[in-house]
Amino acid sequence: MESGAHLYNKDRDVLSKSEALIQAKQLAKALNCTDSKQWLECLRKVDSKELAKQNFTVYPLSGTEFLPFMTQKAFKQKIFNKSI
Repeated sequence: MESGAHLYNKDRDVLSKSEALIQAKQLAKALNCTDSKQWLECLRKVDSKELAKQNFTVYPLSGTEFLPFMTQKAFKQKIFNKSI
């Protein structure tokens, strides 16, 4: 994680997976991607200019293949630049 942007809250990620999913579904609804089974595919097809008009912020989400654990845990256990 560059610039330490995710270091301000040492005890908790900015968003949990469930919170991120709720926000993603709210974004999908705002962009008329309301089909309960295809909403994610619909979001992938939204024009970037339309997406840029939406008021949302993107945060890193730990527990994924790209960020397997919280930044603070990585620094504390000296396991940065490694996978689980």
